[in-house]
Amino acid sequence: MTSARARDRKPQEPTAKELKEQAEGDAWRAKYPSVYAERQTKVSRTWDWFSSGRLSLGLYSIDWRDNYREFCADHCYDGPTSRVEDHLNAVVIALVSAAVLIEHKRAVAAEQARIRAEEVERRRREEARKERAEQRREYLFKIADAYSKFRSMGQQ
Repeated sequence: MTSARARDRKPQEPTAKELKEQAEGDAWRAKYPSVYAERQTKVSRTWDWFSSGRLSLGLYSIDWRDNYREFCADHCYDGPTSRVEDHLNAVVIALVSAAVLIEHKRAVAAEQARIRAEEVERRRREEARKERAEQRREYLFKIADAYSKFRSMGQQ
């Protein structure tokens, strides 16, 4: 949950130094178009951000199982007709729904982990079964070979 002051923006007025750097960059692009043609970079920022004096309340859920993707459950601002306090009921509802979503994601992750563990155990048992079958086969060949030598000695 984050609580902050909302920010507004206005177009940034470039300084003399930034204008000079932009002119130098443009000159390089004009002089070497094959090298600098793709880099149409702006030296100065586009916007100046400043605090608006309005309060902002946001509910975010960051889940490591979801590649740290951020999920915004709810976000409300102070506005000209409503205040953050007017949205507290919706905030509580969003908290509950976000908790249910997180619980569901945890259950899904646990189920996937269980399925992976079962698959690993199944593969291990299958490999052990194949190994035992191979050992039996080798043993039978060894016994058959010994028997054939025994019979060949008796016929001589």
